[in-house]
Amino acid sequence: MKLKKNSILLLICFLFFFVFGLIINSYNFDPVYIRQQELKKNELALIYIGCSSCKFANNDDVINKVINLKSEFIESFSDHDYSLKLIGISNESDVEAGVEYLQQFGKFDEISVGNEMSNTALQKYVWDYYEGLESGGTPQIIIERRIKSIIRNDPTIAYSSKFDSTEIITRIIGLNPIINFDIVSLEL
Repeated sequence: MKLKKNSILLLICFLFFFVFGLIINSYNFDPVYIRQQELKKNELALIYIGCSSCKFANNDDVINKVINLKSEFIESFSDHDYSLKLIGISNESDVEAGVEYLQQFGKFDEISVGNEMSNTALQKYVWDYYEGLESGGTPQIIIERRIKSIIRNDPTIAYSSKFDSTEIITRIIGLNPIINFDIVSLEL
């Protein structure tokens, strides 16, 4: 009798944790994006720069286009010899507002928010590649090619890498240019 009660209790616990796991797993699943685990020497990054207080970056057409671009980016370039990265940057003084803003676009491999125009990522993508005042405008999409050195000093530690070179392939700034951007026609 005691064995039967233990078996039933064990079955109930198993079913509970199984169903709980399914619910949690489905909650975190983003059908638009499944993170690439493969580390390659060549990498393409789609970088989105926005701001929670910019009316153009909060336009529904821009939001939907960026979500679709992320998916098209993965579909268009996954067969190439590149690992693909999605990066979200929000030009914010309030970190929480930036994180909340970027969440509406789905998952990113990397996000950078806070410190306004002194943000480290904005320093790179706005000031290092400065092309005039519009370089700091939001919203914008950047496609960047990166060549990496893959480093593995210790087999018990995950792979690491550093960029040997980076090149901006395209930069699209503003509401209408982003809405009209066709990533499929992008030439690498």
